Amino acid sequence: QGNWDQAIAAREEVVKLGPENVTAYYYLGEAHRFKDDPFTAQSYYTEAVNRDPDFGPAYVGLARAQLLGNPNANVLPLLDEAVQLAPDFGEAYLERARVKVRDNDLAGAVTDLGKADEFLTGSPLVYYYLAQARLKEGNHDRALEAAQQALERDVTSLPTYLLIGQIHAAMGNYEEAVRYLNLYTEYAPEDTSSYVELGKLQFTLGNYEATV
Repeated sequence: QGNWDQAIAAREEVVKLGPENVTAYYYLGEAHRFKDDPFTAQSYYTEAVNRDPDFGPAYVGLARAQLLGNPNANVLPLLDEAVQLAPDFGEAYLERARVKVRDNDLAGAVTDLGKADEFLTGSPLVYYYLAQARLKEGNHDRALEAAQQALERDVTSLPTYLLIGQIHAAMGNYEEAVRYLNLYTEYAPEDTSSYVELGKLQFTLGNYEATV
């Protein structure tokens, strides 16, 4: 439900009663990560690893917390370790694919997304990151197909609307791009970079008043 403070309080009670409960430390890390507190999150993930070095999900948590603090962090070794220790943990493949898209290892990302889909069947994020990879490849049709599948699985995902707008822009479908970017900016008004993209599209269409 997103009640992170309550989740933290409950898990702290679990740790008091069972200090060897590795999963409790992991979920304490998760709750702090979702509260945008990557440093506290890292401390709990690290505690989980210290208590059980073979607990793969904690390495995924560490990677995500580091990325929250530094989007360019080198977390592939952590994610490789997670995949090795927990080969059926779909989140590990999903996160590694996201990092590989960032690093332009697109073939590796697509492979990892295929594995993620085996364990996270129907996850919109699998299709979202696949669309990002296809867009970077320049395969716009397949990118749009994947992004639309992501949207079908989660119509509330604002980043997907932005991504579909970017794909349409790359395809030269400027009016469609404007439509999706307008939807995105309506609900994400704090994202200034999207207004820059939208302004460029309006300029291309000759809509100068909208551009300004």
